[in-house]
Amino acid sequence: MVKNQKGFSRWKGLAIGLGSTLLIFVIVFCAVPIQTVSYTVTIQSQVPETYYEEEPYSTLVNRPLRYKVFSHEYGTEYSTLVVSLVNIDEVSGWFEVKFMLQPYDPSYVWLVLEDSARLNPSEQWFATVANEYGYDLSEWKYEVSPETKTIAETQYRQVAKERLVRKDFIETRYKKVSMLNYLLQ
Repeated sequence: MVKNQKGFSRWKGLAIGLGSTLLIFVIVFCAVPIQTVSYTVTIQSQVPETYYEEEPYSTLVNRPLRYKVFSHEYGTEYSTLVVSLVNIDEVSGWFEVKFMLQPYDPSYVWLVLEDSARLNPSEQWFATVANEYGYDLSEWKYEVSPETKTIAETQYRQVAKERLVRKDFIETRYKKVSMLNYLLQ
């Protein structure tokens, strides 16, 4: 019988060793995280967003006074040139009229004569110059130069502004899981 006990103890040692190995394998297989897996997570975040708005602003602008020319004529009797104009603006100001005369004689260049006056709103004026030299004119023309006024004018510009907007981001993360958990998913 002693012989039998020695064989049994040999099998007993082998069974304990094999059982211990199997137990360690099962524990590692079921509990120890050794496999890396990926998963996604939705993250809500506030992100700045740029948008544009029209914003009014005032600026000072120079504008010529408004006027209206009613007539222009060359009076042959007194050799005078006349331009009739009215200040149709709401402010007073200076108006200058330049008369350009071209004599028939081609050796003469254009003659320039001027007349100016300060006009109140709705006031009419007859700008007059005399053809002092008595030239016969082949052509004449005039140019009105009104004074300028400074006015405040509202204009608009695009202004960049920022606001916070909630956005969802999907982020991939990684974790280690046990083999059993990995196989079950």
